Amino acid sequence: MINKELVNGNDTVTGAFLRGAFISCGSVYVQKAGYHLEFDPETDEKCRELCRIINEQGMSVSVSSRRGRSFVYCKNSENISDLMTYIGAMQSAMEIMNIKIYKEVRSGINRAVNCETANIGKTAAAAAKQLMDIRFIDERIGLDKLSDDLREIAVLRLENPDVPLSGLGKLTEPCISRSGVNHRLERISKKADELRNGAK
Repeated sequence: MINKELVNGNDTVTGAFLRGAFISCGSVYVQKAGYHLEFDPETDEKCRELCRIINEQGMSVSVSSRRGRSFVYCKNSENISDLMTYIGAMQSAMEIMNIKIYKEVRSGINRAVNCETANIGKTAAAAAKQLMDIRFIDERIGLDKLSDDLREIAVLRLENPDVPLSGLGKLTEPCISRSGVNHRLERISKKADELRNGAK
């Protein structure tokens, strides 16, 4: 049983008590899924009392059980860092926050890379479709049968298969916008589809 008169809410006393509890039965570590702090007192009653004391200081922890034995735990990195700070383990608190920052930055970079990769894939697929349509038209009726604006963009795309739409727009005479290039290529695609369906 924890002496409530001794651990009475005073930050210095409570901090010292929780520091001793952590040294005797606590642990904290980083998992792949996140963070985990745990106290493993001897009895269910001590678990409930320890949980109450920590929660009264503003750090949220919970009680659970494993193989018939209760334990106090927390998986929130900010609460864990706050608790480490509260018991005077400043270096551990900083390490936890540094790990969190590193993981967040790495996650952000991975999301950006994945998004960029997906965009590159879409752009490459679109360019391949454009080239296929242009070559099909050239084989069926010849590019000279296209209007001047469509023939210009068709030739530019054949000569510059890897250039983005905005880059193609800068090569036209006069220059046109990305949306203008896209509109011309959509007309070419429509023409190719018409030819595939038997139109002349």
